Amino acid sequence: MKKTIKERIYTLFFASFLILMVSCTYPEKPEFRSLENVKLQSLSLKGEILLKADAIFYNPNAIGGDVESVALEVFLDDKKVADVKHETSVNMKGNSDFTLPIEVKIPAMNVFEDAKAGLLKNILKNQKFLITMKGDINTSISGISFQVPFQNKEEYDLKIGL
Repeated sequence: MKKTIKERIYTLFFASFLILMVSCTYPEKPEFRSLENVKLQSLSLKGEILLKADAIFYNPNAIGGDVESVALEVFLDDKKVADVKHETSVNMKGNSDFTLPIEVKIPAMNVFEDAKAGLLKNILKNQKFLITMKGDINTSISGISFQVPFQNKEEYDLKIGL
């Protein structure tokens, strides 16, 4: 009779182990959705142009995680104007969208030296710009790190939000 109880315990343990293994899944990479609220925050002829935006991502996992760093290149009308690299601490909830605020400091000379191509004129007249942001965010979900590439190329009306 003791052998039967022992067999039942092993069977119960094995069944529990199988259920646990089947129910656990490896975390998936977050997905880039869109770039929103793109605006020119400030403009100085001597200093910098501050461009702000919100990158929207989706976390397809049931558990949350953190965005640890951002690295991206910024292009205005196909001219590279800035590189952004910084550490961050943005929390992402499970099975939901999350917003990653982006601030880009563009040296004014990167825009003004190419005024012949219309960049300065477009800023001052609040005309449309083709803005490309491409790069990666580094995330961590349950101790597993992911590098999530993203790219967005779209025309925006840049109004000075002073």
